[in-house]
Amino acid sequence: MTVVSRAVGRADFDFQRFSDNEAAARWRRDNFDGRGYTPVDLRAWKGTFLMRLTDGRQVYAQACDLMTSQGWAIAKIPYTAFSGQEWWARRTGSWRIDVAGPNGEHRLIGWGYWTLSE
Repeated sequence: MTVVSRAVGRADFDFQRFSDNEAAARWRRDNFDGRGYTPVDLRAWKGTFLMRLTDGRQVYAQACDLMTSQGWAIAKIPYTAFSGQEWWARRTGSWRIDVAGPNGEHRLIGWGYWTLSE
């Protein structure tokens, strides 16, 4: 069976401990007219930023702080997020940003890997 899906770009982040960090993803749709892509207006959508360890355990989640008309979902991660002792052993994993629309539609708009640095 053939499965057709849209491409979701991968981005890798190096988060800094004891600093404010941001994670963002942008959703654009192909116009299928040879003129490129159009951003999806996300102002009425809700976004969630998730971090998992390499073993798959979820270790951090927060709502996206900013959803824009230009297709951006942005999570502003405060400097206190990675300051606990449990983060000293957590150095790598994966992240994703999922969005949910007012009509019940759910989409993965960005994913990648993360490292945590001093």
